[in-house]
Amino acid sequence: MTEATSERLPSSALEHRAPRRARASLITPVIVVIVVATVAALALRIGQLASLKYLLGVTEYDDGVYFGSAVRLVHGVLPYRDFIIVQPPGICTLMAPAALLSKVTGTAWGMAAARILTALASTASVTLTGMLVRHRGVVATAAASGIMVVYAANLLDAHTVLVEPWEVLFIMVAAVLAFDGDQLSASRRRLAWAGVAAGFSGAVEAWAIFPVLAVVAIALLSSAPSQRLRRAGTFAAGVACGFCVPVLPFAALAPRRMYQSIVSSQVNRVPPARIPLLFRLKWMTGIGNDLVLSGTVFRAVAWAVVAVVRAHMGGGAARSPPPCHAPGSGLVSPTPTGG
Repeated sequence: MTEATSERLPSSALEHRAPRRARASLITPVIVVIVVATVAALALRIGQLASLKYLLGVTEYDDGVYFGSAVRLVHGVLPYRDFIIVQPPGICTLMAPAALLSKVTGTAWGMAAARILTALASTASVTLTGMLVRHRGVVATAAASGIMVVYAANLLDAHTVLVEPWEVLFIMVAAVLAFDGDQLSASRRRLAWAGVAAGFSGAVEAWAIFPVLAVVAIALLSSAPSQRLRRAGTFAAGVACGFCVPVLPFAALAPRRMYQSIVSSQVNRVPPARIPLLFRLKWMTGIGNDLVLSGTVFRAVAWAVVAVVRAHMGGGAARSPPPCHAPGSGLVSPTPTGG
């Protein structure tokens, strides 16, 4: 629009055009990729519950332990003091709303609600992955989000109440808050809240300690000398709050039994035989799950990623550097599956 044309337009017409321009600026190719990946992840996870009859079926042992612990908790029976659970208490508190619902609907539908919540948590981690690397452009966002959509461990763990989807969710929240593009955030408030999210992830499963140590190392190595201790300390303080608030009430009532349940039992948990390297690599890369990679789903997502990349490259846009160079991108990979 030329200056002369804009002068001839009434002020009301200009006011109507401004919101449209603002909305158009929000709908970028990167946002479209994140939305498509989120919808695909949700469809796969909810479809998994429906098509495989996981919603009300019996799938394994661990989910009954976790949800049953939450049911006992809302009835006043406390973990560690009154019964044993070999995970931190975060999963019990997260499942408490579904456990309360079970008082009205029964435990079968309470478990179904808990499974749906877990599927939503796994879907949210896909969205957060795209947000973490969105500054790297369409290609990096499509690759990272697409991998999280179909990654075998991430998808399979979302079929019922397990700790891994919740652990990954809070770690991804911490990563998005802690990093501003390729750099650690300069905001102390964001670092503190990132620490709270990471600490609560540790209250769900202890494996969260490794991403926590990675962020602390980045704060100490990549920040200016005058800010290293302040940034690392701010994040560590948030971690302490996020972990201690949900854990200390239970630890105060039964410290010894809690230590034996969470620490001693896991340290002494030795498999009867060493897992072969090839078997480990198959599951780490996602090709060990025939359910996830058996045909249509994987090919559809792969073709969607290829189409996005080709459209981006064909449009003449500048190529984005690979996401592995970003300090925050090391946190994209799902946390190792633990028992």
